Amino acid sequence: MNFTDVMKDIHKLIGLELNSIRPGAKITITDVDEERGSLILRTSSGQNRSRPIDELQKIWNEMMVKPAVHVEGVLHGSGTSRNQPETILANLPYIEWLKVDNKKHIAYVGKNTHAFGTLRQMDSVLAVEVTTKMRTSNGGGKFTTAIVAKDVNQSIQDMQTICQGTVTTIERGAYQLQTHVDIIVFLAADVWGLEEGTYCVIESSTPVSTQKRLALYGKYYSVLCNGNIKALVKNTD
Repeated sequence: MNFTDVMKDIHKLIGLELNSIRPGAKITITDVDEERGSLILRTSSGQNRSRPIDELQKIWNEMMVKPAVHVEGVLHGSGTSRNQPETILANLPYIEWLKVDNKKHIAYVGKNTHAFGTLRQMDSVLAVEVTTKMRTSNGGGKFTTAIVAKDVNQSIQDMQTICQGTVTTIERGAYQLQTHVDIIVFLAADVWGLEEGTYCVIESSTPVSTQKRLALYGKYYSVLCNGNIKALVKNTD
């Protein structure tokens, strides 16, 4: 199945009131303008909105290579109301939703499991399998660099001009960019209370005494910030 097939199916959603995974954000697709590359939506409050088709393709491409995707992570820095493209795709019969680490994800399940214009939450057994695959494929937190910035959105966009990769949300104010060879973590300076800069990640068998520690991927790191030296130190013992 390719994205051309997906677009044909999205046409079948025109005029249907689509429930969102998060209650209270229903939308209706009123038109699909493929020539201009946009969808025209009407919100539950009666407002008309336009969404670019290429963001749907971006999410779809991620679903083709990942067990499940977190839409906010995929579209990070791509405007507001990111639940709208999530809603459109989740209302297709071969896409189900689940929660991974208490965050909404959607997944392509390879067959029709519910009707057009309806939602289906993934059954618990399959959701456990998908979650396990997600945690196995995300690198297990083996990141080599952490970039702390006040404007995380801009930092991620700047880095993506250098090396392409997939952006996912770790937790509030923390995101990872996974390239073909590396994982780079981005941290919001105000959320984490850290000085801006690029921090290398190192391991030490000797405990490092610092005033600040942080937890990422279930592991603790000591924050070393001394002049030009910035590092996150993981104790290997």
